[in-house]
Amino acid sequence: MTTTTPAVAPGPARPFDVLRAWSRPVAALVVVAVPAGLLWWLHPAASLVVLVPAAFVAWRLRGSGLEPWLPQPVDRFPDSVTDPRRRAYARDLRWRWEHAMVVGGLGSYGPDGAYSGPTLTAVSQHGTSVVAHATMLPGQSVRDVDACHAALAAGLEAAETSLLGGTQDTFALLITERDAGEGWT
Repeated sequence: MTTTTPAVAPGPARPFDVLRAWSRPVAALVVVAVPAGLLWWLHPAASLVVLVPAAFVAWRLRGSGLEPWLPQPVDRFPDSVTDPRRRAYARDLRWRWEHAMVVGGLGSYGPDGAYSGPTLTAVSQHGTSVVAHATMLPGQSVRDVDACHAALAAGLEAAETSLLGGTQDTFALLITERDAGEGWT
């Protein structure tokens, strides 16, 4: 799920986002209402066989964030990583990004705690590595990104990082993930 912060761009809105957000509540309603309705039609008291367990599960899930009756935010973040292990790292990269940019010297926190720095706009896969696509702040250059590879690798909990390229306001950072069992990841 995309954490919407100034460090991670949510991605463009797509058609049917509202329908996808309501898919879980509609599915939960169908799973409960159809069997309960059929059982009620056969014998009204028999519908309690479905309604009592559904009410118990609903009571246990309230406040957990897993409530099946609430619409869920749609993840619109562009993520084209297909390898399962790299996909997990790319998903986790979203919450590592802000910290890594501050550690690398490309971002900072203001007096009010607001983040100011490069924004992660997409992730993709390049061989056995993950590529982070980002936009820079005005006044930053690709040379600034190229100068802080060791600090970015530490902040991203990666084996190494290298700059693939960039323009005046964007850059692509190749991130080589640590081997399994190496480090904290």
